[in-house]
Amino acid sequence: MIKFFRKIRQKTLTENKFSKYLLYAIGEVILVVIGILIALQINNWNEERKENTELSQYKQRLIKQFQKDSTDLLSSNEGYKYITPIFKTLDSTFRENINGNVNKDSIIQIPVFITLQSEFISETHALNELNNTGKMSLFKNDSLKDKLTEYQILIEQQHNIIGRTKNKFDDFDKLLIRKGKFGGRHYLVRAQDINQDAFMNEYWYINASWQGQRLLYDKITKTNHEILKLLRQ
Repeated sequence: MIKFFRKIRQKTLTENKFSKYLLYAIGEVILVVIGILIALQINNWNEERKENTELSQYKQRLIKQFQKDSTDLLSSNEGYKYITPIFKTLDSTFRENINGNVNKDSIIQIPVFITLQSEFISETHALNELNNTGKMSLFKNDSLKDKLTEYQILIEQQHNIIGRTKNKFDDFDKLLIRKGKFGGRHYLVRAQDINQDAFMNEYWYINASWQGQRLLYDKITKTNHEILKLLRQ
């Protein structure tokens, strides 16, 4: 096509027809501009296709990650459901003991696992990669991006809470060892050794920590389900 215009241009110049030459020159410019625009559009299509492919791959990786997290969270929450009634029983027993309704020589069984902490570890490889590479911009759904950020914050909060309370849990475990005996899966402690402010203060701290961690796990689970729903849209 360009050769065609070049031949016409040479002919018009030879015949000294400037107006026709100008017309064909403008035609050449328009042709070049159209070619550039087409090339740019093709490049944009290719880039968009590449980004869509990359976005799809990240979505699949995130879905796999959050599905695994969902399974792990379910297991953790089952543990909390098991522990909750045990704390309620202990709370009632300790209050009765404080009120003098329990024989001071009675043995109270305290499960060993109340001094153990279980940290939920999220498989955040894909999410970390999105943040570190700036690829989060591939996602156009602001609600999804907000939930992903919220999820990371909740995981970090859980990590920080366990870090802050670890020494307290260790101290209470040592206290139970000093006050009682180890029997199977329980510490066996006399009622009169429990009915002390120092002991009860440490117990209520452990109790409150468990309750706070369970509430946090509930939030993490809820956010996990919301993210999976958004990823599958």
